[in-house]
Amino acid sequence: MSFKAKDGKQFGNIFRQRKHDEMHGVMMPKAGKEKEMPEKMEVEAPKPHEVVAEHGKAKTVHIEHDHEGGKHSLTSMHEDGHEHKSEHESAEEAHDHGKQLAADITDGVHGPDEQGSMSMEDAENDWA
Repeated sequence: MSFKAKDGKQFGNIFRQRKHDEMHGVMMPKAGKEKEMPEKMEVEAPKPHEVVAEHGKAKTVHIEHDHEGGKHSLTSMHEDGHEHKSEHESAEEAHDHGKQLAADITDGVHGPDEQGSMSMEDAENDWA
């Protein structure tokens, strides 16, 4: 059996023919292996308490504000050297995220609620 490359060269082995096409800039998809790439992949950022549980609390938190653009960028460096980055729609959201990253989750006061943070009133009620 003979396999013909895009430039007309004949090969007795399909793998050599494909390699020849690849090396000469001709990419042929394998039959039945075509996949469509998603236009945009949405990746959900980890919650602050998940980052702290895995990497320890943040040693430093840096927040940059672009009020006109509505973009607030947070970068935190954690005890194990991990660098966490996140984008927020408001300054308050960015600062709350930073506070949670810097919190010691082992003290029992900073446990997350459905929004990812616990108010001081909730913390006081937990101790009552």
